[in-house]
Amino acid sequence: MAFSSQRWRSAFTLIELVVVLVIIALTTALVIPALWKSVGKAELRSSARSLAAQLQLAHSRAAVRSESQFVSLNVERGESRLFARTAEEESEEEGELLRFPSDVKFRSVEILEVPDLTEQNPEGLTEEEEEELEEYELEFPPHGVTDGARVVIEDSRGRVFTVKVEPGSGIIWVLEGEEEEDE
Repeated sequence: MAFSSQRWRSAFTLIELVVVLVIIALTTALVIPALWKSVGKAELRSSARSLAAQLQLAHSRAAVRSESQFVSLNVERGESRLFARTAEEESEEEGELLRFPSDVKFRSVEILEVPDLTEQNPEGLTEEEEEELEEYELEFPPHGVTDGARVVIEDSRGRVFTVKVEPGSGIIWVLEGEEEEDE
């Protein structure tokens, strides 16, 4: 009898195994959706940071090479291209290409001009006339004073990040959410 009693205590019952499996299943069901959300947000954040890095590279190259650098933002294709304009027009293969993942796209692009301080009454920053373009181009001249931009990207779930280039200084910011216009 002592042998069967010891054998009984060293084994798990079927009920104990089922309870453990139910706990594991519930935990998995709660954790996986939270992880999935953070992975999607990380992909969007990474896309925004990659765009900011490309803009920063253009700004730095302009200063180092003493020639204007351009970043072309193609809204339709969800890509940006960094290039230096030469005497002949740039081709499609020219420059460094950055493509967003398939579920990340441009929501809006605004080019902000540096005000002309030689005018009688400068009114500060002005936005170019807003029309829906397929492609926008941002120039980074060698002297460092650049027009600004506010680029908003979003993913398929509606999450957004804003990449902002400060007019004049060319300082680049990556912000979570959509930054409102300065008043």
